[in-house]
Amino acid sequence: MKLKQELHIPWLADFRDPWTNIHYHQDLRLNKRARTKHEHLESEVLCRADRVVATSKITASEFEAISKREIEVVTNGFEPVDGLEVSKDEKFVISHLGTLLSDRNPIALWKTIGELVKEDASFGTDFRLHLYGAVSPEVMESILQYVPQDLVIDYGYVSHKEVLSAQRQAHALLLVEMDRPETRGIIPGKLFEYLAAERSIIALGPEGSEVGEILAQTGAGKYFDYEQGDDIKQYIYALYLNYKNDEVRDFKGDIQAFTRKDLTKRMAAILSSMISETPA
Repeated sequence: MKLKQELHIPWLADFRDPWTNIHYHQDLRLNKRARTKHEHLESEVLCRADRVVATSKITASEFEAISKREIEVVTNGFEPVDGLEVSKDEKFVISHLGTLLSDRNPIALWKTIGELVKEDASFGTDFRLHLYGAVSPEVMESILQYVPQDLVIDYGYVSHKEVLSAQRQAHALLLVEMDRPETRGIIPGKLFEYLAAERSIIALGPEGSEVGEILAQTGAGKYFDYEQGDDIKQYIYALYLNYKNDEVRDFKGDIQAFTRKDLTKRMAAILSSMISETPA
């Protein structure tokens, strides 16, 4: 902001996350003076920048309410992976890749999987839950409360190359966001890598999340809130029946708009129009 004032150059403020509305802001325990300063600086940045970009429509609308101006939206995305040929696992594998901390613990999902294991012997034989990355003791305890331990494989940390392979070996990919209103506008970067893997996505988070909109748009999976146990169960079992019948899921979704190449074109267009509008 100071560089713009001193050098009189155009400035694009690109927010990859919200500011005062981010989910952990309340946890900082700011006093009134500090909170007010954050809000003042946020408003100044939003109003003084020549253009502002956010990664979701919800964050953009929150910024528009503060600044009374239009905010552009350019999401995160993925880089296509060439030459990676991986066969699906022989088991019916649902994989989660990334951190699963105690604030991301969908009990209804673990309970649903446990019910399917008990109700259908073949499901119990075929199913595996693969976990890659850090899993908190609380989450692991919740999982093992419902899902037999021999069906859960915790790989811990692996390389990014191994992650790309694991995504494609799975039959479905699990995406879990915190069940808090502030995370409705958070679209995890992991979602876009999941899209690139072209595997069915089972996503859970707060009601009204933008993740659900993207899944509906691309046809890449289903979105549920934490309490939709019956709906989650039906979807997982439908995926399992496809696996049993050796039916390859027809991935019809258009994910091209989320490639980094296309997103960079959009960002370049914003920069070009911003510069062309700046007086010489």
